[in-house]
Amino acid sequence: MTKFIFGILVCFLWSFPRVVALDEQAGGSIYFTSALWPEEGIPNFRAKKDLPILKEPFQGSISTNRLKKGTKIKFTETQYQTLKPSSVTIQGRVSIEATDYGQNKYISRHTYYHSGKQIQLELKKGDIINCLQYRAEGTYFFEFQGKTYAGSLKPCDNAPYKAAWWVKISNGGIVGWILIDKNSVEFLPRSF
Repeated sequence: MTKFIFGILVCFLWSFPRVVALDEQAGGSIYFTSALWPEEGIPNFRAKKDLPILKEPFQGSISTNRLKKGTKIKFTETQYQTLKPSSVTIQGRVSIEATDYGQNKYISRHTYYHSGKQIQLELKKGDIINCLQYRAEGTYFFEFQGKTYAGSLKPCDNAPYKAAWWVKISNGGIVGWILIDKNSVEFLPRSF
């Protein structure tokens, strides 16, 4: 009976691998995620080598298959994950137009394009912001006083945040996530 209860408990806990495993990404937690990609245009890639296709978008996830070297990658979803933000201290008064997304650590495409409140954000010398991700056209996701914003914020231009970019593919019945970086893929011209 004890083995039976233990087995049920293990199965129950195993049904929540995403919550545990997301905290293991690259040896740390995922600080922020957007369901967008960095920069303008629609990205296109080709596999530089045989790539593992993972069940979930994090290192250490179960590999479900492999994508062959030279395969053009078409994706259905994307997750751009900030693993470690870059804290920057504002050096003088800054006033920018920004989109306020509130205390949100995940920005979906819908949220990005259809939610958020346009504000005039006033920052003063000594304020600390967390630069989260480059977005596009000179804008960033950044955090100030626990809230997530998007806007053009020059102090983020050289901020060395740490990120992981994942895309979900569905290719001939093969479904899963691939890590996008200069070692895994050839970056092809973007579509506009």
